[in-house]
Amino acid sequence: MPPKKRTARNLPPHIRGDADRLPRGIWFNPSGRGCWIYEYREDGRKKTKKIADAKASLAELHVIVDAFKKQKTLKFLISGSLKFVMLNAT
Repeated sequence: MPPKKRTARNLPPHIRGDADRLPRGIWFNPSGRGCWIYEYREDGRKKTKKIADAKASLAELHVIVDAFKKQKTLKFLISGSLKFVMLNAT
């Protein structure tokens, strides 16, 4: 299924023209002061995390998402390594 098309009407003004360049899994919640939300899967469940306020630039959003993905990958690798070590210890 193709990803949902992003609409620019709810995005902050400094991002509207570049809506197609937003990282995958990012959406803007315009309620209150507004914030950027990252949607991801963990343990087979969909989760969301607030990652930035409305003033974040497109470059900042890319850096945040990349760091978040690396953190999740590292967490997965470490937990997998620990399981492997525990299995080999018995």
